[in-house]
Amino acid sequence: GDRTEFTVTLHNSSIFPLTYRLEPLDNPHANFNQQSPFILSPAEAEVPAGADLQVRIEFRPDHARVWPYHHRCRVNVPNQVKEHILSLTGRCHARQLYAVAAEDSCDASCQVPEDVQDPFHLPDATPPPAALHAVPQPRPPV
Repeated sequence: GDRTEFTVTLHNSSIFPLTYRLEPLDNPHANFNQQSPFILSPAEAEVPAGADLQVRIEFRPDHARVWPYHHRCRVNVPNQVKEHILSLTGRCHARQLYAVAAEDSCDASCQVPEDVQDPFHLPDATPPPAALHAVPQPRPPV
């Protein structure tokens, strides 16, 4: 299938080497083979003092979804003062042409909960039969 890859740079501003570990904060929607569509490598390593380390993030979904794929990971460093979170979002479409809203408030996939069986289902706008009634009209004189 298709995949995309990018890197995130972790910087150690300390004068000591630091070990980090990427810890999942959620369970992203799985591929059909039950594997995560997000691969982060290395998930654990030591960053030398004052150095940078590149973390490769690969997004490999195996099926299209109406909703985006999401995954959040904590960058856990022993004795860290400030918590750092990686928030990943990926989309997979069955067709090559698509449009995505520029703002989350306009994006229907952000407004419809994922547990809805059919996100494209529109509620029936026809009032129930009990609400329909005939109003007699006077007959014009002949």
